Amino acid sequence: MKKINCLRCGVPMKHLFNQRIQLGGASWLLPDLNNIMSGYLPVMILVCPKCRKLEFFLLSEKQRNKHE
Repeated sequence: MKKINCLRCGVPMKHLFNQRIQLGGASWLLPDLNNIMSGYLPVMILVCPKCRKLEFFLLSEKQRNKHE
């Protein structure tokens, strides 16, 4: 992974974890169906150890397969 510096303080960011962020939202009628149909967004989450800023990056197909 390419080194990414924090945009605020310039400190190298640390990999926190990869996460699937659920898309969609709850609706009054069949609330779970909307979430199931919407899918998810696979992201890599980085954190700055100095200012605690978070950065989210969309995982590539190769990265998704590596971390699943």
